[in-house]
Amino acid sequence: MKITQLTRQSLEEVVYDLAIYYDSNKKRLLADKYARTSSLEPVGRLVRVGGFKSDGVLGSGWEPDDRRGDVGVSFSRRL
Repeated sequence: MKITQLTRQSLEEVVYDLAIYYDSNKKRLLADKYARTSSLEPVGRLVRVGGFKSDGVLGSGWEPDDRRGDVGVSFSRRL
């Protein structure tokens, strides 16, 4: 868990980056993918965020051993 806290963005950071990138480029990142975050939901599971469509961004809990093709790591980029 310590490595997750050091290397992954928080839920708020991912949402902020998605919003700024969309505002600057009019393109939705993570439209059909989800990024793993360092944030925890109330029951203690990590939060994944993505599915950025016209109605907003989705977030849900995930377990580190979940193997889904639509979940990955979001690297920071210069906007």
